Amino acid sequence: MRDEVNKILSDYLVPITCLVMIMGVVVGLIKNWDAINDANSSGRRKEGLFNVGHIVMYAFIGIAIIGLIMTALTKLTMKI
Repeated sequence: MRDEVNKILSDYLVPITCLVMIMGVVVGLIKNWDAINDANSSGRRKEGLFNVGHIVMYAFIGIAIIGLIMTALTKLTMKI
């Protein structure tokens, strides 16, 4: 049973979750691109970079939490 849980985690859950996080960062970059590029010289570059920094920080925190959960699940002993 433990091998099946590890296989599901490593083959499906972790890659899909990381892909969703990466897509979230890309969407955040796209949505803040006008502010980062400061297209109309309105002085919003700092705001855009700050927003992207928050998005990247949350992605790193999410990846760390996933790693902690995976570590906890691999150490788990299951008996039926």
